[in-house]
Amino acid sequence: ELRVLFAVINRAIKLKVITDNPISAVEPPKILDSKPHHWYKAHELPALYEQSEYAPAWRFLANTGLRRGEGLHLRRLWITDAVRIQSTGEERTKAGEWRKIPLVDGAREALALLHGSGPYLLPRVAPGSLSRAFARDADRAGLDGSLHSLRHTYICHLLLAGVPIRTVQLYAGHAHISTTEKYAYQVLEMDPEAALRLSI
Repeated sequence: ELRVLFAVINRAIKLKVITDNPISAVEPPKILDSKPHHWYKAHELPALYEQSEYAPAWRFLANTGLRRGEGLHLRRLWITDAVRIQSTGEERTKAGEWRKIPLVDGAREALALLHGSGPYLLPRVAPGSLSRAFARDADRAGLDGSLHSLRHTYICHLLLAGVPIRTVQLYAGHAHISTTEKYAYQVLEMDPEAALRLSI
């Protein structure tokens, strides 16, 4: 909420509605609670995709790690041999930065099924409606989690595949590598004895 308030005030300054930021010295509160990110194993995803009108969208998000807002604002012309996430004045990304995500086979297959004539890739629905559609599909598939779990899934599977953590940070658009490192602990749980097999 504080980040949104800062963005609103900074926009007001830019539009010359106010002259300075009255909360510029306010520090965001430290979040003291912590729990593992929820993500899906590869064998769980087919049940999510089955018989859903949104299946191509879910598959695309799981294979690119886009946040909900990034997916809803993604324009078709930003997709070539990679997915280019851009931040615009009207449609801002969380960090306000652009990034490039490789177009893997799963994303290409989802793209082939995402038909539409407009400039945007995903259906034009309200963010809350997209999240509710996902919750219905996940419930029908017997899965926990939320739409954001698809982003966590992408990040965890990159780490499982051995992609360097700095590269994962760039693909995910994490401002700090410490955010990406939190996922590494979860991936370690998949094979906790991997380091014990090291012999050099």
